Amino acid sequence: MNTLNIYTDGSSLQHPRTGGIGIRLLTVADSGDEEARDISLPGFKGASNNQMELQACIAALREALDLPSFATYSKIVIHTDSLYVTQNYQKAMFQWPKTKWLLTSGPPVANADLWKSLVKAIRSARKRVEFRWVKGHSKNEHNKAADRLAKGSARNPVNPALSVVNVRRKLSPHSVSPGSVQMMGQRITIRIVTAQ
Repeated sequence: MNTLNIYTDGSSLQHPRTGGIGIRLLTVADSGDEEARDISLPGFKGASNNQMELQACIAALREALDLPSFATYSKIVIHTDSLYVTQNYQKAMFQWPKTKWLLTSGPPVANADLWKSLVKAIRSARKRVEFRWVKGHSKNEHNKAADRLAKGSARNPVNPALSVVNVRRKLSPHSVSPGSVQMMGQRITIRIVTAQ
Protein backbone atom coordinates (compact mmCIF):
# COMPACT_ATOMS: atom_id res chain seq x y z
CA MET A 1 0.00 0.00 0.00
CA ASN A 2 1.43 3.39 -1.00
CA THR A 3 1.48 5.41 2.24
CA LEU A 4 2.36 9.04 2.83
CA ASN A 5 4.03 9.32 6.24
CA ILE A 6 3.90 12.66 8.03
CA TYR A 7 5.60 13.58 11.31
CA THR A 8 4.12 16.49 13.24
CA ASP A 9 4.89 18.24 16.48
CA GLY A 10 3.55 21.19 18.42
CA SER A 11 5.49 23.37 20.80
CA SER A 12 4.53 25.96 23.38
CA LEU A 13 7.09 28.30 24.92
CA GLN A 14 6.57 30.33 28.11
CA HIS A 15 7.20 34.03 28.85
CA PRO A 16 5.68 35.22 26.61
CA ARG A 17 3.52 32.23 25.71
CA THR A 18 3.98 31.42 22.03
CA GLY A 19 3.32 28.27 20.06
CA GLY A 20 4.77 26.66 16.98
CA ILE A 21 4.28 23.72 14.66
CA GLY A 22 6.68 21.38 12.90
CA ILE A 23 5.92 19.16 9.93
CA ARG A 24 8.03 16.61 8.07
CA LEU A 25 6.58 14.91 4.98
CA LEU A 26 8.21 11.66 3.89
CA THR A 27 7.82 10.92 0.21
CA VAL A 28 9.44 8.38 -2.09
CA ALA A 29 11.46 9.66 -5.04
CA ASP A 30 11.42 8.06 -8.51
CA SER A 31 14.67 6.33 -7.56
CA GLY A 32 12.87 4.63 -4.67
CA ASP A 33 14.74 6.60 -2.02
CA GLU A 34 12.89 8.21 0.87
CA GLU A 35 12.87 12.00 0.76
CA ALA A 36 12.13 14.21 3.76
CA ARG A 37 10.50 17.57 3.17
CA ASP A 38 10.51 19.88 6.19
CA ILE A 39 7.84 22.55 6.41
CA SER A 40 8.52 25.57 8.59
CA LEU A 41 5.52 27.81 9.29
CA PRO A 42 5.22 30.91 11.48
CA GLY A 43 4.12 30.43 15.07
CA PHE A 44 1.15 31.67 17.09
CA LYS A 45 0.86 34.08 19.99
CA GLY A 46 -0.66 32.85 23.24
CA ALA A 47 -1.01 29.20 22.18
CA SER A 48 -1.14 26.08 24.31
CA ASN A 49 0.73 22.88 23.53
CA ASN A 50 -2.49 20.96 22.74
CA GLN A 51 -3.60 23.69 20.35
CA MET A 52 -0.27 23.48 18.55
CA GLU A 53 -0.39 19.67 18.33
CA LEU A 54 -3.80 19.95 16.65
CA GLN A 55 -2.74 22.83 14.41
CA ALA A 56 0.31 20.86 13.27
CA CYS A 57 -1.90 17.98 12.11
CA ILE A 58 -4.31 20.35 10.34
CA ALA A 59 -1.48 22.18 8.56
CA ALA A 60 0.20 18.87 7.64
CA LEU A 61 -2.92 17.59 5.90
CA ARG A 62 -3.29 20.88 4.02
CA GLU A 63 0.36 20.73 2.93
CA ALA A 64 -0.08 17.11 1.83
CA LEU A 65 -2.96 18.09 -0.45
CA ASP A 66 -0.57 20.40 -2.34
CA LEU A 67 1.94 17.64 -3.10
CA PRO A 68 2.16 16.88 -6.84
CA SER A 69 2.26 13.16 -5.99
CA PHE A 70 -0.72 13.31 -3.58
CA ALA A 71 -3.04 11.34 -5.89
CA THR A 72 -0.64 8.37 -5.89
CA TYR A 73 -1.05 7.75 -2.15
CA SER A 74 -3.80 5.47 -0.88
CA LYS A 75 -3.26 6.18 2.82
CA ILE A 76 -1.88 8.96 5.05
CA VAL A 77 -0.28 8.17 8.40
CA ILE A 78 0.37 11.06 10.77
CA HIS A 79 2.97 10.27 13.42
CA THR A 80 2.64 12.47 16.51
CA ASP A 81 3.93 12.38 20.06
CA SER A 82 0.61 13.84 21.27
CA LEU A 83 -1.61 11.44 23.18
CA TYR A 84 -4.17 14.27 23.19
CA VAL A 85 -4.52 13.90 19.41
CA THR A 86 -4.18 10.12 19.08
CA GLN A 87 -6.64 9.36 21.89
CA ASN A 88 -9.31 11.86 20.80
CA TYR A 89 -9.37 12.18 17.00
CA GLN A 90 -11.96 9.42 16.61
CA LYS A 91 -14.16 11.10 19.25
CA ALA A 92 -13.90 14.31 17.22
CA MET A 93 -14.99 12.49 14.08
CA PHE A 94 -17.81 10.35 15.44
CA GLN A 95 -18.81 11.10 19.04
CA TRP A 96 -18.53 14.82 19.77
CA PRO A 97 -20.59 16.03 16.77
CA LYS A 98 -23.48 13.90 18.10
CA THR A 99 -23.19 15.44 21.57
CA LYS A 100 -23.04 18.98 20.10
CA TRP A 101 -19.38 19.21 21.14
CA LEU A 102 -20.14 18.70 24.82
CA LEU A 103 -18.40 16.19 27.07
CA THR A 104 -20.53 13.59 28.84
CA SER A 105 -19.82 15.45 32.10
CA GLY A 106 -21.38 18.61 30.64
CA PRO A 107 -18.68 21.18 29.77
CA PRO A 108 -17.78 21.96 26.16
CA VAL A 109 -14.96 20.14 24.40
CA ALA A 110 -11.72 22.12 24.70
CA ASN A 111 -10.37 23.40 21.37
CA ALA A 112 -13.59 22.43 19.58
CA ASP A 113 -12.88 24.77 16.63
CA LEU A 114 -9.51 23.12 16.04
CA TRP A 115 -11.01 19.63 16.31
CA LYS A 116 -13.65 20.64 13.74
CA SER A 117 -10.90 21.94 11.43
CA LEU A 118 -9.00 18.67 11.83
CA VAL A 119 -12.10 16.62 10.95
CA LYS A 120 -12.66 18.83 7.89
CA ALA A 121 -9.02 18.38 6.80
CA ILE A 122 -9.27 14.59 7.22
CA ARG A 123 -12.43 14.47 5.10
CA SER A 124 -10.89 16.79 2.47
CA ALA A 125 -8.05 14.31 1.97
CA ARG A 126 -10.52 11.70 0.66
CA LYS A 127 -8.09 9.01 1.72
CA ARG A 128 -7.70 6.84 4.76
CA VAL A 129 -6.00 8.91 7.48
CA GLU A 130 -4.47 7.26 10.54
CA PHE A 131 -2.79 8.77 13.58
CA ARG A 132 0.03 6.88 15.26
CA TRP A 133 1.67 7.78 18.52
CA VAL A 134 5.44 8.00 18.58
CA LYS A 135 7.40 8.54 21.77
CA GLY A 136 8.51 12.17 22.02
CA HIS A 137 12.20 13.03 22.36
CA SER A 138 13.10 9.50 21.32
CA LYS A 139 15.75 8.35 18.86
CA ASN A 140 13.35 8.75 15.93
CA GLU A 141 15.09 11.21 13.59
CA HIS A 142 11.84 12.36 11.97
CA ASN A 143 10.19 13.14 15.31
CA LYS A 144 13.31 15.05 16.37
CA ALA A 145 13.21 17.07 13.15
CA ALA A 146 9.53 17.95 13.66
CA ASP A 147 10.33 18.98 17.25
CA ARG A 148 13.14 21.30 16.06
CA LEU A 149 10.83 22.85 13.46
CA ALA A 150 8.09 23.39 16.06
CA LYS A 151 10.46 25.15 18.47
CA GLY A 152 11.77 27.35 15.66
CA SER A 153 8.21 28.19 14.67
CA ALA A 154 7.33 29.13 18.26
CA ARG A 155 10.23 31.61 18.29
CA ASN A 156 8.61 33.36 15.30
CA PRO A 157 5.02 34.06 16.48
CA VAL A 158 3.51 35.97 13.56
CA ASN A 159 -0.02 34.58 13.75
CA PRO A 160 -2.55 35.79 16.35
CA ALA A 161 -3.76 33.52 19.15
CA LEU A 162 -6.03 30.67 18.02
CA SER A 163 -8.52 31.44 20.79
CA VAL A 164 -8.98 34.27 23.23
CA VAL A 165 -8.64 33.38 26.89
CA ASN A 166 -9.27 35.99 29.54
CA VAL A 167 -10.06 36.04 33.21
CA ARG A 168 -13.32 37.75 34.11
CA ARG A 169 -12.98 40.55 36.58
CA LYS A 170 -15.18 41.00 39.63
CA LEU A 171 -18.43 42.83 39.05
CA SER A 172 -18.21 45.18 42.03
CA PRO A 173 -16.43 48.52 41.55
CA HIS A 174 -15.50 48.50 45.25
CA SER A 175 -12.17 47.22 46.44
CA VAL A 176 -12.00 44.38 48.88
CA SER A 177 -9.68 44.68 51.84
CA PRO A 178 -8.51 41.97 54.23
CA GLY A 179 -10.71 41.70 57.31
CA SER A 180 -13.70 43.44 55.73
CA VAL A 181 -15.79 40.28 56.14
CA GLN A 182 -15.66 38.67 59.53
CA MET A 183 -15.45 34.88 59.25
CA MET A 184 -17.79 33.18 61.70
CA GLY A 185 -17.78 29.53 60.66
CA GLN A 186 -18.63 30.21 57.01
CA ARG A 187 -16.79 28.61 54.14
CA ILE A 188 -15.35 30.72 51.41
CA THR A 189 -15.12 29.51 47.85
CA ILE A 190 -13.00 31.31 45.31
CA ARG A 191 -13.63 30.51 41.67
CA ILE A 192 -11.49 31.68 38.80
CA VAL A 193 -13.62 31.81 35.69
CA THR A 194 -12.08 31.82 32.26
CA ALA A 195 -13.77 32.44 28.96
CA GLN A 196 -12.44 30.86 25.81
